[in-house]
Amino acid sequence: MRIKFTVTRLKKDARQREYQWSGPNCFTDTNPLTFLSNATQKNAGTYTLTLSDTNHCASTYTADVSINPTPVSEFPTQTDTLYFDERHELIAGEPANQYLWNTGDTTSSIFVTAEGMYKVTITTPEGCQTTDSVMMLYSFAPFNMPNAFSPDGDGLNDVFRPVTLPEKISTFSMYVYDRWGQQVFFSNDISQGWDGTITGNPAQIGGYVYVVKYGNPSGAVREKRGMVTVVR
Repeated sequence: MRIKFTVTRLKKDARQREYQWSGPNCFTDTNPLTFLSNATQKNAGTYTLTLSDTNHCASTYTADVSINPTPVSEFPTQTDTLYFDERHELIAGEPANQYLWNTGDTTSSIFVTAEGMYKVTITTPEGCQTTDSVMMLYSFAPFNMPNAFSPDGDGLNDVFRPVTLPEKISTFSMYVYDRWGQQVFFSNDISQGWDGTITGNPAQIGGYVYVVKYGNPSGAVREKRGMVTVVR
């Protein structure tokens, strides 16, 4: 915010005058036209102008200055991109202000269900205004687990692992247990599935229980449990 103070000069035949400004936050100036650049709450208060001429005649004027803060959106400051899972409430600020989104909405928050750039202009009751934007990206990915696989080395369906989009999975863990509840496999690397061996030996044909936990960039974490059958 930039505030301008100005004083009308005397006519050419008037005596020469000197100008002395003083104010909050150690403000001083000797120009008839003075500015407060990047004004903050520290600059609010009473400003005094003293005018004196060559005969040492002086006049004093005061002005009270209020600083209305520029509105700030509630978008995350550490990033200009947000990931969301199916639906996300994007909050711009307090309902006391006025809002205009590039979607046409005028509420303080909107629900996002599609990817894209979302921009909002915020206006305070005093008329101070700011604009902020954020890119919203869809983090949801289909995540399916096969119910059987054949680790016979023929290059077809030899490894048990999720069918998904790995680039949209931020955290991952998979446990596989035999019918007696003994853990036979673990991985926290989504690209490394179970090859159907137990301590280097081929697993017996039959059913095995798996437990998978995975998260996406939005922070959502899900769990899948089920049965997979080893066939040869």
